[in-house]
Amino acid sequence: MGRLRSLAVIFIFPFLYCYHDEEPLPKGYYPELYTAEITVDPDYDASVTDMPPVRHATELRKGRLLKGTVAMDIIVTEEISILQFHSGMRVDLNEVLIDGEPIETERDHVGSRLIIDKKLAKGPHRIVVEYETKKSGGLYRMQKENNTMNSVYTKGGEFGTHHYVPCLNDPDRKAKWKVSIEYPPGYFALSNGKVSSYLTGSRFFKNGAKTEFELTPKMSPHLFTFLITKYPKFTRIAKTGQELNIYSTNPSKAEALLQMLTDSFDYLAAIFKPAYPLAKLDVFLEPSIGWAMEHWGLIVYGGNPDRSIMQHLVAHQWFGNLVSPSAWKHAWLSEGFATYWEKQVAKQAPATFERELNIVIDNDRGLEPMVLEPFVTEVVLRRNPWLRYEKGACLLKMIEGMIGQQPLIDAMNKYLEKYQYEAVETSLFFDELLPAFDKIKDKMDGISIQELGKQWTTQPGIPTINEFQDSLVKPFFRR
Repeated sequence: MGRLRSLAVIFIFPFLYCYHDEEPLPKGYYPELYTAEITVDPDYDASVTDMPPVRHATELRKGRLLKGTVAMDIIVTEEISILQFHSGMRVDLNEVLIDGEPIETERDHVGSRLIIDKKLAKGPHRIVVEYETKKSGGLYRMQKENNTMNSVYTKGGEFGTHHYVPCLNDPDRKAKWKVSIEYPPGYFALSNGKVSSYLTGSRFFKNGAKTEFELTPKMSPHLFTFLITKYPKFTRIAKTGQELNIYSTNPSKAEALLQMLTDSFDYLAAIFKPAYPLAKLDVFLEPSIGWAMEHWGLIVYGGNPDRSIMQHLVAHQWFGNLVSPSAWKHAWLSEGFATYWEKQVAKQAPATFERELNIVIDNDRGLEPMVLEPFVTEVVLRRNPWLRYEKGACLLKMIEGMIGQQPLIDAMNKYLEKYQYEAVETSLFFDELLPAFDKIKDKMDGISIQELGKQWTTQPGIPTINEFQDSLVKPFFRR
């Protein structure tokens, strides 16, 4: 997640607006492809349709912001008798089909998980859901300039995506997305992928249009996003050839943020391997939004242009998006790394890390560690954000001091190359540091990088490992 600052560091999180099951989905089935056909009406309060709620409606119902059909192609790895997926409490399901057969569903006690009592044999299956919804959870509408510059935008993050598209919304359920969006005249649509075709005419809107997008790489569901807007576009081309775009109604802020985006992207793209896999990186800039979110290929940016925030969001395109945490208890693999690179790109002084470690010491005594077993609850994610951001960055800064920055970068790149498009656990990153730590084993008093990493991630506060570590950590905080 991005971070917004005023006079102090402020964290805005997606899980503050909705509820989500704490336990992961059952094992035994995984998505391969989502095919989503979405219709959005940014002017839905002025709808002229008065259709009653009926299945297979060919027009949007009055008072509905979004209507969609999503087909989930899944692979069942072993026979299952119960299927579960996520859908927001304000999402109205018109019909659910499994392999063409209508199916009844029920919601769990929280309300965000749908349960289907049906045996599915090992092999491929298709779930099709027709649905519609108003504004909710991760689906928002911005009304501007007397409704002449409205926008609809979405916010995935930890617990948001299933509020605008039913899906298997756990970070390890990575899949590709094929998306098309219909909307009224005067607007255009953006999503994670590059536009593949633009079609005039719509089933739902007179003189409307439809945009189809390129198939995305395999990604975690919390990264899927789309938006409908009229905002002007400001563009530059990265050194690696990608199109970098800012969409904003404020030209001066757009140009300032575009320069920050270009600088950050060019810097990080020259360091990280593998290369950024998408053809473009869009940023929707709306200062009145109180948060920022690093959706792959389409960032939503709230607040005023800030170099550190922009760098944090760009770093996420690799750490968190290309390689994702397998569960939210490992979220520091996303946020700690983005925070570390936020400061490296900005070339900030070590005093910055001193401040961050002071935050850890002040706030982390007696609280939870960075990685919790068996899983992270929503309450913990709200209560201890610094565990994923500051403490994670401090751990990486300490490792840099032990082995040097280039060996750390080399280990990060091996990690990215080895696990690209996958979701991983914390221990897998520490495994990539073994060669570098082998060269300093005389300073480690027999403590391995896996043991050091385990103590930092599974214990509260700053652990005492040995004199070598303490000599690196002590300059950054006052006990």
